[in-house]
Amino acid sequence: MKDLVRKAQGGDTPAFEALIRRYQNMAFGCALSRVGDYQRAEDVVQEAFLAAYYGLDRLANVDAFGGWLRRIVIYQCARVLREPSWADLPPDWAEQLVAQDDPAQQLMQTYEADVVIDAVRALPETQSEIVLLYYMDDRSQREIADLLGIPVATVNNRLHAARKNLKRSTIAMLRETLAEKKLGNDFATKVGEIVKVRGPIVDVRLLGDENVQALDSLQPGDAAGSYVVAQRLGGGLVRCVPVRRRGAETGEQPAAKTGVGMVRADADIQEEVGEAEVARIVDAFVGNKPTQRAIVETGIKVIDLFAPLTAGGSVGLFGLWGVGKGVVLGELTRRLAQRDVALTLVGLGKRVERSMGQESIRKDSEFFGLVDKAGGIQSVHLVTDLASDPDYARRNTVFDSSIYCSVEIAAKNIWPAVDPLVSHGKALVPEIAGPEHCSAAAAAREALARAAEIMVDPVFLRYLAHGARERATRRAESFLHERLAALNDNDRLLVERARRLELFLGQPLIVAEPYTGRPGAVVPLAETLSSVADILNGRYDSVPAEAFRFKGGMDEVLAAA
Repeated sequence: MKDLVRKAQGGDTPAFEALIRRYQNMAFGCALSRVGDYQRAEDVVQEAFLAAYYGLDRLANVDAFGGWLRRIVIYQCARVLREPSWADLPPDWAEQLVAQDDPAQQLMQTYEADVVIDAVRALPETQSEIVLLYYMDDRSQREIADLLGIPVATVNNRLHAARKNLKRSTIAMLRETLAEKKLGNDFATKVGEIVKVRGPIVDVRLLGDENVQALDSLQPGDAAGSYVVAQRLGGGLVRCVPVRRRGAETGEQPAAKTGVGMVRADADIQEEVGEAEVARIVDAFVGNKPTQRAIVETGIKVIDLFAPLTAGGSVGLFGLWGVGKGVVLGELTRRLAQRDVALTLVGLGKRVERSMGQESIRKDSEFFGLVDKAGGIQSVHLVTDLASDPDYARRNTVFDSSIYCSVEIAAKNIWPAVDPLVSHGKALVPEIAGPEHCSAAAAAREALARAAEIMVDPVFLRYLAHGARERATRRAESFLHERLAALNDNDRLLVERARRLELFLGQPLIVAEPYTGRPGAVVPLAETLSSVADILNGRYDSVPAEAFRFKGGMDEVLAAA
């Protein structure tokens, strides 16, 4: 233990993590015996370890670390108890309860935990802390005696007296509840500090990063606002952005300060990045943009045609999770990371999908080998309900390119499921993209929009609204044939050409090769433009529509016909 303390004093972060794991439940028991609330006790322990981290170099007697840490915990408890107490239940307690697998069981567990802590707090203070140290931290009587600076006999006497005062049923409940409530092995990774502030962006160094995920919540030690992890940089360093509760008053949060402690907190389903803050955050991540906007070809037909990327610019990735949004982000990273180009890719996810988004990001990172910074490409993750708002995606001027992944396109089994009627790029003007590109994109968008109006199917939309994706897919196929048979010749020709175009805009992706078994297709922009014009002009009217599905260039299409 002495060696760990000395190493930690010398700046060895893993050594301090080891000290946290060694003493975290001792500190938790000490705090719980005084504040009487599990969450407040955990908050106290986090703040206590931060204080210990900053003051460790002033500890002269390394043998006294345990007792010194306990005094810090007691001081933090006194400070917390002087503050006004908050309500017993959070404002969104009903939402949190509904989210539980078994609400009745959750209520019973909460009741039992309250019964236990009430019984322990009813003991004399000299007994309550010893009981919690003994049952929660599995400390021997000798270790407790050394920690409290009292004889072992005194510890035994107080523990015996406490057991007599507690009912036998309470003791059994005490063992089970404290085993469940004690701090886990990941607790050490929840402690960190602000090391850099740049506008709304805050860089935080956590003591460990093996369990840090994008969209994790962080709370400053001075309670100045709330933050969410937007980017993981490795080595315990994360880049965070401010969030506020939905419906809260607008206005900037208190300014963050370097050196302030940060602790990981439970996610609040009501917190998000508001519309006003999105622009500030994106501008801060992008920095200075080049004066000359040059288009960056990706080889992804639908993106290059409707939402062309520009060097040094930003890309907003919209849509619900589960429609390939993360795959598109990974694909852009994979295709562009080795090129001499800078881009900021911003994935937006809804509040209610936060845990799903975290799981999707984690799986994509593992399966596709994705990272948040690769070459000149950086990925940023924001939690905001703007993620699924097609009107905002269509009209916003924050992003240089806006890519909207649609459930309607996904239900038709067209991948990537990018919606060409919503996605757009600022570079799609004659001065940058050129007249031919702008003309092809406009003609394609008009044909797709007119066909969409003709082919509106309320049943298909109702299935999607209820989340019945498979039924929607089957309905799309059956309705296509029924509706085509009922159309006049002109409308039928328009819809059939739009259908070929819609299918042609899908293609195999590089990062999905292990899943699809198909090599990713790279289609030059010039080929995309000429193929789109040919499809709309009727050159391929005799080619079956299904031959266009999930292909790269026209050579592949014709080979499959």
